[in-house]
Amino acid sequence: MSTIEGLLKSDAVTAADDAIAARLGCSIYREDLPMLAGFMTEEIGQSNLTLSQISDFVSGYPAAIAEFAQLFFGKSRPETLSAGVSVTYAIYLLYLRNRTEADLLAYIDRRRIPNGDKLTAKLTKAKAKMGNMIS
Repeated sequence: MSTIEGLLKSDAVTAADDAIAARLGCSIYREDLPMLAGFMTEEIGQSNLTLSQISDFVSGYPAAIAEFAQLFFGKSRPETLSAGVSVTYAIYLLYLRNRTEADLLAYIDRRRIPNGDKLTAKLTKAKAKMGNMIS
């Protein structure tokens, strides 16, 4: 089992993922964790954050991550999210808390996510609505 796969199976990530799913009224896809870990390995590698930074943040701020995800999705309600969704939102929040919007956009561009400027703006807006939950 890879370190990333272990992270996906950890109590902290599972609890944070479940909190997001509860807020959004969806399920978490946990089948084929090795495949999901492969995607997550690339995501974490491109974040320029350590596994420890991300894991500690997920452990320390599960409610804030769930709140952020709910604010990001707004009225949209996905049917299913993948295991590790809390890791994705933790990365975004770490960027928004500790770095600049330009750094977040550069990360999104490294991930080759289309319309990175729009995504960055939407993430920044969701974070602003949170107040001081993670300051």
